Amino acid sequence: MVKVKRITIPDSGLLNPAAPEWRNVPRESLSLEPTPLLAQPSVYVQAAWKDRAYGTVKGLDVQAAHDGNVIFFRLSWADATRNDAITDTDMFPDSAAVLFPVKADAPLASMGSPDQPVNAWLWRSDMEAPFNVTAKGVGTTVRNPIGGVKAIGEYAGGGWSVVLSRRFPAAVSDVVYLHPGETSKVAFAVWQGAVQERGGLKSVTLEWQPLEIES
Repeated sequence: MVKVKRITIPDSGLLNPAAPEWRNVPRESLSLEPTPLLAQPSVYVQAAWKDRAYGTVKGLDVQAAHDGNVIFFRLSWADATRNDAITDTDMFPDSAAVLFPVKADAPLASMGSPDQPVNAWLWRSDMEAPFNVTAKGVGTTVRNPIGGVKAIGEYAGGGWSVVLSRRFPAAVSDVVYLHPGETSKVAFAVWQGAVQERGGLKSVTLEWQPLEIES
């Protein structure tokens, strides 16, 4: 279970991955697995990656907090290479995402369905601003016109620490509703640029994790 602790410091403080306040926030260590190769939407990708390693990040530490107005997720994982300068077509960035069901029973394995979308906050190491995206099935991910997600990533000591945040909004179509005192579900993904992971080629939590937000 991922518990979101209520904490009182300025928003800009918790958005910093190195903020000392994160030391007092519980840490949940989660195992990651490669996305199943047969779940990739492209037959070409299935064939090209049949004998290639991917999903190489095996573990992720997650911390979560809120100040009553904004919710923050701090993700940290080991990574021997820093891939954030994309200078050619065969280079890909280190990336991470936090994923939510817009409806509680949205299927995770298929990235949602037409009637049960999922909403994700996507950070890429090569871009200044994160994406707020929606998916209604494998290969259907689109950027949501409702943004509002902020993120800061820091590479140090042989790994990444990334904080993604968003204000607690009113319920909006195709965007997850989160609020203090609520329970939901959450999942996580990490892409390792050094082995050319992108799209569906990534490390993931294969099941939804319970999400409990302190009042």
